[in-house]
Amino acid sequence: MKRTLKPPSLIKHTFSVMAVLFTFTPTWAEEMNTQVMLNTLVRNDGYNTTVSMINALNGDLAKSGYVTRFKVGLGEYSYDTSSVQEGEVDVNSMSTDAMIGYQSVNASMKYRMYIGANYLDTQLSLFQALV
Repeated sequence: MKRTLKPPSLIKHTFSVMAVLFTFTPTWAEEMNTQVMLNTLVRNDGYNTTVSMINALNGDLAKSGYVTRFKVGLGEYSYDTSSVQEGEVDVNSMSTDAMIGYQSVNASMKYRMYIGANYLDTQLSLFQALV
């Protein structure tokens, strides 16, 4: 009996209306209004790159107050599996989010809590062939 896989609609696109995120960072950062970060992860079967921007609404990331965060991420990877005839599945993904939060700063640490929206688009080569 041959089994046919059909992609569930949530595999391809995910949209979270509300997401909560906590971050912890040291407080020795200089006084600034905006922080931009580039993160890249490279491994033998793929990569993931994100660019994020944090902006202090009070004008100073070294003080407690409201902050915004915007992030975009791209990546692709592959993995081996015996579940498909080709033996390999390729995955392309893109994510983005926009959040507002509050930052609390004490003598040794910054604590941030965010709430906002996140969009994730994941495409698997296995499902592209079946559609």
